[in-house]
Amino acid sequence: GPAVFLILALFTWVAASIGILVGSVFTAEDKATGLSVMCTLMMAALGGCWWPIEIVPESMRAFGHLFPTAWAMDALTSLMSFGGSIQSVGLAAAALAGYGLVANLLAARFMRWE
Repeated sequence: GPAVFLILALFTWVAASIGILVGSVFTAEDKATGLSVMCTLMMAALGGCWWPIEIVPESMRAFGHLFPTAWAMDALTSLMSFGGSIQSVGLAAAALAGYGLVANLLAARFMRWE
């Protein structure tokens, strides 16, 4: 429904913003690509994309929530597995919006405008 679309749209914005940030910081394509792949794999694993984040110790769950993947997975799990509502994923949506905003601002700061 609309809540799933909202979370996916927010996560897409975050991913694109982080990609632009990496591209604005690193001028060498191979470095940007390597860092992007490494970060993507790390965020997927720590954020609960590879296994349910609920099975890891609380400290790892907290650490995983330093990354947008954990917030997106929390929201999607709530919506699709447990019948959550848009209100139940408000915190996750706000966290994702925060990540997107910060990544956009940092990318704009480091962008080399020509």
